[in-house]
Amino acid sequence: RQKGQTEIYRGAEYSTNMLPKVRIEIATSDELAPRVVETIQQVANTQSIGDGKIFVLELASATRIRTGETGDTAV
Repeated sequence: RQKGQTEIYRGAEYSTNMLPKVRIEIATSDELAPRVVETIQQVANTQSIGDGKIFVLELASATRIRTGETGDTAV
C-alpha cells in the first residue's frame, strides 16, 4: 500500500496521505500489445512502491473521427 510520507517543515510535521498518480491510455493492435507492455515496464520501473500497474483490456471498436476509418486501421 502507498501510505504517502511524512515531512517536517519549519518544525511542524505534515503527512501526505496520497501520492500523485498518472494515467496513460494506449490503444494498439493485439500483435503489438506485448511489446508495448514490455517497453512500459522497462521505462517506468524505478524498483519503488508506486511504480504502477498495467492493465490490458480488449478494445471493442475504434473509429477515427476525421476519416471514418474503423478497427485496426483507426488505431
